[in-house]
Amino acid sequence: MESQIKSSFIPDKMPARQPGRTPKKSSGGVGDILILITVVILAASLALAAGVFLYDRFLTVNVDKKAEQLNRARQALDEDSVKQLLRLDARLMAASSVLTNHTAPSEIFKVLQETTLKSVSYDSFEYTAGGVDGMVITLKGKAKSVNGVALQASVFGQHNAIGNPIFSEIDLISDGVSFIVTANINPSAINYTNVSQYVSEVVDVPVEEDFGEFGGSNDVEQ
Repeated sequence: MESQIKSSFIPDKMPARQPGRTPKKSSGGVGDILILITVVILAASLALAAGVFLYDRFLTVNVDKKAEQLNRARQALDEDSVKQLLRLDARLMAASSVLTNHTAPSEIFKVLQETTLKSVSYDSFEYTAGGVDGMVITLKGKAKSVNGVALQASVFGQHNAIGNPIFSEIDLISDGVSFIVTANINPSAINYTNVSQYVSEVVDVPVEEDFGEFGGSNDVEQ
């Protein structure tokens, strides 16, 4: 007689899956990631807040120290000494302004001495200032020849202190040629602070025999 007791507990057929139902997936991994991100953001926020607090405290302490040092410096200064220094500074500023705007018309003669040819001489000198054209000189003189007048005009035109030299009324006389020249004077050239730069400039004055280099000057009016 055969025994009806089965020796295996494994069923012969698996139970059929019910339609419309899917197996549940574990959500533990996604939740752990979200928690980790939240913790990192919270830690960064706390660290940033702590840094801002410490920096604010540092600035406050630094400002207090600077204010204390300033108060000590103020207390160390004598009020009378400060007033004297302020008056001295005002005087120095006024003196500097006077020197900057002050001119030395006598330096014009030094310019003429440096730029006048040996064959040219002057009979009169006029100086005007304050007009529309600024400082203007007018010279009446004579030269040995017309070539000498043209050469003198060229030399004047090369000097920084003399501007727009115009020769006119050129006439033949018994001992040469007479002329009248007007020119503007550069104010900076006779300023005390700039005299060494302009007036003391060494000008190479040519001789009249070298006139060929300066022929046809436009500054000469016949």
